[in-house]
This record gives sequence, C-alpha cells and structure tokens, in this order.
Amino acid sequence: MTDQTIVAQKNNGKALQAYGAKDEVREMAGRILAMLPNAKKLSDNERLGLAQLAVAHGLNPFNGEVWALPGIGLMIGIKGLRKKAHEQVAGNFWIDYREIVDAEERKRWRIPDGALCFEARLYDSENIRTYTDTIKQLTDAKIPWESVEKMVGTRPYTSGIGVLKQGESTKMEPVQCARKRAESNALKQRFDVPFGVQVDDSDAPDDGVVMAEYHESEHPDEPPFPDNATADAAIISEEAKAAQLAKNRAAMNQTAID
Repeated sequence: MTDQTIVAQKNNGKALQAYGAKDEVREMAGRILAMLPNAKKLSDNERLGLAQLAVAHGLNPFNGEVWALPGIGLMIGIKGLRKKAHEQVAGNFWIDYREIVDAEERKRWRIPDGALCFEARLYDSENIRTYTDTIKQLTDAKIPWESVEKMVGTRPYTSGIGVLKQGESTKMEPVQCARKRAESNALKQRFDVPFGVQVDDSDAPDDGVVMAEYHESEHPDEPPFPDNATADAAIISEEAKAAQLAKNRAAMNQTAID
C-alpha cells in the first residue's frame, strides 16, 4: 500500500465522518421502523435515507423535523428549518408578518384572485447589530444624520413570501399555512440550509412523521411568485418523474451507507 493510498483512505474517512457511522445510521433506521406507526410503508433504502439525513444534520425524525414520503423521497419540516437557523445565528431571529392585500401589489407579483398571501420579514441579531454599529461609526465620524440615513437605509430584514391558493387543501388554518410558507421562504434565503432534499413548509403528517402521499403540491406550469416561494414547496407530480427521483435517492442513500 502506497503513502498516497493511505492518505486517500484517511481523507475519505474524514469526509464520511460528517454523515455518521454506519452502525449509528442503521441503529436509527431500526428505531424508525420500531417507533413510527407507518414506517413499514417505507422501503429499506428509504428508511436508511431518512436515518442518514437525521444523523448527518442532527434532526429528529420523531417530532416533525424530518420525515419520508414513500415512493417520493425525504422532506425537511419547518421545525427542522428553524432548528438549523437557530444553530447558525449569533443571537436570535424574529418575524413580522404582513398580509399582502393591495391590488396593485398583488397584480405585480401575480398572486391569484382569492389566494392568501403574506410577507414574512425576518429580523436577526447579527444584521441588526451590524446595522447599529455602522450607524454609530458614521455618526461618531460627525457625518450628518441625513447622509447616514441615506447610506445605511432602514432596519435590515429578509423578506419571504407565502401563498395559499383558494381551494388548496391544508390541515392547518389557511392563514397559518400561508404564514408558515412565508416564514420558510425567508429562513431559506437568510440562512444556509445544507440539505439536498425538499424542504416542506406545510404541516407535518399526523401518522408518525411518515405518510403515503403529499397534499401540498404546487403546479409548476403556473406563473411564478417572487423568490420562487411556491416552487420551493413543490413536489413533482408526474408519476414517472417521482419514481425516478425515488430510485435515484435510494441508490445514493445506499451508497452513503455502504
């Protein structure tokens, strides 16, 4: 065995450490099968994929942070998204909601008639701290406030848009669903979300965080919304594409375990 081979093996081992040990992933897959009511609907590879995602990112598959859809793939819940955001911010973040009711604004953003639409304005400690520090430095330098105000603008925030179309199915209250979609859109823009899977900004399933079908799908052929808010929540509906996606993910999950 050459020195280059030894180094390559060591580097490969370090790269895989982030995904957890094989025994740890398999143990999690076993617990998922034993503890989630409908986990038997998942294939072995789907359970391993769910376990891999949970272990690698420190997400809980038993409380709605992450789950799997049989035959479709893995999903990150809004709880998991919030958890990763809290891990990344130095301080805290909070959200102000604004319902978009102005007719001109709705027309400009191509919001369908009868749809609920909210903007989530996400403020966080880091951006606010930078903002106030900048103001202090400029005012300490004797720069007039009028000039400072033009330079720094208003209090910084990240904007997210959430839409619930009229007649769209949801187990939540309509306003709650639209707000949650807006929150998810803002979180994904502000924070680095290192997931190679779909982020679901709707309500988590009731049957043990595993369900047979997804009821919050959007239609990709409809006009887009700002920042692709609805596209982020979409699941490809064509059976052929869904089947191929599940097959590809299953193969990748098995490769990561083996």
